Amino acid sequence: MRKTILAAIAAILIVSMSSCGYIGGEQTPTETTTTTELTIPTMPTDQGSLTMPVMTSETVTTTTKSETELKKVAMDTFLAEFYSSKISFSNVSKIVAEVVKTSPFDHKEESKSGQQIITVKGKSGSGNIEVMRIDLAKSGLDYEVEYLLSTMGDHYFDKTINSVKGIKRKDFSSNYKMTSTVVAKGKYQQYASAQKTDGTATQFGYVECYAVIADNKLTVVTGHFVSTDISERQNFCQLLDSFRSKLKI
Repeated sequence: MRKTILAAIAAILIVSMSSCGYIGGEQTPTETTTTTELTIPTMPTDQGSLTMPVMTSETVTTTTKSETELKKVAMDTFLAEFYSSKISFSNVSKIVAEVVKTSPFDHKEESKSGQQIITVKGKSGSGNIEVMRIDLAKSGLDYEVEYLLSTMGDHYFDKTINSVKGIKRKDFSSNYKMTSTVVAKGKYQQYASAQKTDGTATQFGYVECYAVIADNKLTVVTGHFVSTDISERQNFCQLLDSFRSKLKI
């Protein structure tokens, strides 16, 4: 009789412990690993010496994605949707030709992936400018103008400043950023300048991205320039200003 009672108690304990569990969806962006060690006691021959099982403490390891990583994931997701939509590139060669004909720099033009790329070169420095116009009419994208404009502007500004040779991003200062929208139109501008001395010479750098949305078209002008002559940097700024004057809304 005693053995039967002990066996029944043991069965109840084992069933109650094996029924514990967790039901839930995948947690994002935090990944959690839980390790539980369970010790099941040996059944005693004496009812008075029966003891409860001992549960060890849980070990929880948590890894959380940083804000920078989350922003990158959001940007990558947006860009994938944007470029897989039904966008098309319009010809901007006429705008480019009108502007560069008055440029004091030697320049070379080429078309690549719907963009007009202008390489400019002075006596003491060089850089390039990219101009593109994207038709959004058939894209099917459902974003507010301000979000679309600021996200694409940030994307092209980051891409441009990270491509500068000779001056690192951390060396750029005097950063300015502006986004303004009116109904279905808007403009974005961000620029930064740099002055870096290596002991023998001083380099002057400039980066800018200017974008406009009007008539369901997104037009972007982005460029960078580095020179040991500060007046050449000023000439480059004036060249970008000439492009901006063609894109006023």
